[in-house]
Amino acid sequence: MKGFAGFYQMITAWWSNPPGLIRNTYGRQGIGVAQPQSGVDFPLVEPTEDVRYLLADLHISFDQPSDYSDLPAFKLPFRIYWLSGFGTEEPDFPIPTVDGDGSWSSICVSRESSLSSEGSVTIHECMPIPKNGHDIIIVDHDGRTVFDSTHPDVSYETRTWTDRLRVVVWRHTTDQVVSLVYHTSWNPNDWPDPKDYPSYFFPAKAVLDERVVARLPKRVRSLIVVLDNLRKTAVEFVAGYNMRIDADPTQEPDGKRRHTRVTFNASAGAGLGIFPDCTPDILQVGQVNGVSPTEHGDFFLSATDCYWVRQPTRVTSMNPLVTMPQIKLTPGSIPTAELPDPLAGTTKDAGGWPHNDDPRYAHLQIGNDCEPCCDCPDYVATAKYMNKVRDRYQSLGKQFEGVRDMYHLNRERWLASAECLQRRPLRLRLLPQLCPFLDVSIQYCNQGGACLNNVELTVDFETSPAGGTASELPGFTFITGARRITGRTSPATDRYELAGVWPSLRAFFDTVQPNQSVHSRFRLQFDDCGMAGAVAFAVTARLTAKIDGVDLKITDAETGDLVQAAVTDTQTLACPPIDNSLNLMACACDR
Repeated sequence: MKGFAGFYQMITAWWSNPPGLIRNTYGRQGIGVAQPQSGVDFPLVEPTEDVRYLLADLHISFDQPSDYSDLPAFKLPFRIYWLSGFGTEEPDFPIPTVDGDGSWSSICVSRESSLSSEGSVTIHECMPIPKNGHDIIIVDHDGRTVFDSTHPDVSYETRTWTDRLRVVVWRHTTDQVVSLVYHTSWNPNDWPDPKDYPSYFFPAKAVLDERVVARLPKRVRSLIVVLDNLRKTAVEFVAGYNMRIDADPTQEPDGKRRHTRVTFNASAGAGLGIFPDCTPDILQVGQVNGVSPTEHGDFFLSATDCYWVRQPTRVTSMNPLVTMPQIKLTPGSIPTAELPDPLAGTTKDAGGWPHNDDPRYAHLQIGNDCEPCCDCPDYVATAKYMNKVRDRYQSLGKQFEGVRDMYHLNRERWLASAECLQRRPLRLRLLPQLCPFLDVSIQYCNQGGACLNNVELTVDFETSPAGGTASELPGFTFITGARRITGRTSPATDRYELAGVWPSLRAFFDTVQPNQSVHSRFRLQFDDCGMAGAVAFAVTARLTAKIDGVDLKITDAETGDLVQAAVTDTQTLACPPIDNSLNLMACACDR
């Protein structure tokens, strides 16, 4: 029976999977978002069969045209319009090419063509010409081209990622990038059904999940200086003639873009100085803080808060209070008795002041009577608050240490439990039913990371006292995991017939997936339970396993030696004789 099942599966696999397709244990399994429990269609949304199971991941970063021109913005969702180089199956129409002399060949068609597996469409426009080993065109909701890998400014690179995936990256000179990961192998379990893809095709429906679309921020992409267009190069701003450049410190707000404010100040004589052969004008104050003078050329200065603006003076006597202009005491001025004149400051002719238009008349003194904004009690309160915060953090630290220690204890306990479970890959249970019947359940769990083939479970029975015999009861034998159904991730349950004869019975499983179990249950009927002369006897079962013909071994927890894995179970059948006949209502098997 096992040989026939293996031959049938071999013929079925060859018929559904043409030669040349690569197989891998994890073939067509999703990566990142597309895990087995969440579907395998990511990064596409409800794709058609002509493109389904091809892509494993995709990311596109694009520029919004409305950021740099008057063009309308792209509309979501985006979709894949065209793919080239992802399969080997030739389409049923000529692929556009460019001849060696640069002329176009087979570019435009106008007929009914099967450009996808979903049906025929009429082509009236020129089809894209492949440029690289892999090419792609992505359009928005209105069909406008968002990214075209055949553009002259797009670079191309590809690399192998493990033996079941391949990565393709296209980069535009404006930093727009499309990164794509596609499958290169199929799962050996025939799910999904292996197939080939066209080398050039237009998917009927390949809408991109919005999570793979990233809009690039608006930014400076180039600078035009006279006739030079600077792009992707270091730029140094140098102050020229009569120019000063002030750069503020770079701001780096959390979660936002860095920014640096640069101010260009046109200032006479700054930077490289005054332009050669340019006679400077006489410098004079035209505005103060953007405020112009009165019609007579006067400025009125005032201060607020604790600041003041006043004529420079000096106190020469406190009792009586006598002051004199500070300008009187500047270098070159000689104090004179009984000066300054009481009219000083109201006229230049008053005694004690410089004559004519001496610039010292413009002297003003600006100062403040400000006191510290924080006094000693404020500093003390701040110190106490900081100590309080420190104590709270210290308490939290102790709590975190307790949580850490508890985590390590739980982890060690979990690892010990996991090690214990890994030493018990086999399970065996005997359950007496209404005599003369006994139910048996056997199970094997693949606790490794690789798929196992040709798994054989053997149950050997003994009775005490010896002499009792039993046979498999037809219709009560089931097996789970001997085969898999396409489109399902869980193994199927079928009726079964055990191999071997009493007292040794066997069950076969072609494959056992990693971290999955297979099992079989059946019922035995004893030939003398309840009949005249029968006595109560015990049934002992011993379960062993073979993998590809090799006995299953486990590591002994105490010695570390490899020993054959086996489990046993014993149940007692109490079936006394009753008038030399079998009374099913009166005879019950002891549990």
